[in-house]
Amino acid sequence: MTTINDKLDIFRKLVYEQEEEKYKKALEDLDQRAKNLVESKKLEVEKRKEEIAEREALLREAEKNRILSEKRQELNSKLLLKREEILEDLLDSLKEKAIDFSLTDMYRDTVIKRISEVLMNIDDMELIITLAEEDREKLEGSILKIAKKSKKNITINTVPRSNIIGGFILSDKNRTYSIDNSYKTIIEENRYEIGKKLYRALEEAGDFQWKI
Repeated sequence: MTTINDKLDIFRKLVYEQEEEKYKKALEDLDQRAKNLVESKKLEVEKRKEEIAEREALLREAEKNRILSEKRQELNSKLLLKREEILEDLLDSLKEKAIDFSLTDMYRDTVIKRISEVLMNIDDMELIITLAEEDREKLEGSILKIAKKSKKNITINTVPRSNIIGGFILSDKNRTYSIDNSYKTIIEENRYEIGKKLYRALEEAGDFQWKI
């Protein structure tokens, strides 16, 4: 015969088993949530690590590009300076050759011929021709003959050879215009073309093509 105590024991057992089951279930749920949270955090940490690694890689690449850019700029500056130095040497060489040419007999004939050509296209009768001091003696006689033939009054002025190297400068009496046929001006006016040809020749020869 089942007593009240037996019934209470059965009741307590049922209640305890139900509570224990609930407790176990709660523990399992809590454990699973903890595992899910840990896994989520691990994924978050891994993602963060990847983001940091990518950012560091981008920073390293940016720094590398910055250094390369500075190096290229530095090399380009050196290249331009070197090219300019070579160009100046070439122009100086051309000026020296022009001076050497001014000492030849052919020079006198060349200048006189050019003066004659210029005078044919000028209507002014009063003109000034500027020569290098060293050229006056060998050119003055021929110039005066041309002046007489063309019925023009020509005054001859002289300047140091360094001012014009060779050739001549022709102007009207009031110096409202001038025709500069001096070798110094001809060389300087052709600086750009001379430089362009020089740089092209250097590149074709493989010089000054610095790369990083």
